[in-house]
Amino acid sequence: MSNEEEGPNTVGSQVRGFPARNPHASARPEIAGATSIGGSGVGAERGVSAETAPRLFEIESERRRFAFEGAAPGEMIMAGG
Repeated sequence: MSNEEEGPNTVGSQVRGFPARNPHASARPEIAGATSIGGSGVGAERGVSAETAPRLFEIESERRRFAFEGAAPGEMIMAGG
């Protein structure tokens, strides 16, 4: 993966150039972003909801909604939409 590509490791505040003044405050949005990007990858890999959902249900319940939000665009890309 090149530096220009998006991925779960590129959502960090420090990676994006923002100082980490309060690590606890920045951790939550970073986790949400990384989980959404990961869900997008699962959606693109699986391609259809019936195959994507079981994999996403393995994710911790507090983060799961972000994974599902990311999976939908991943599935659309693979469907050509």
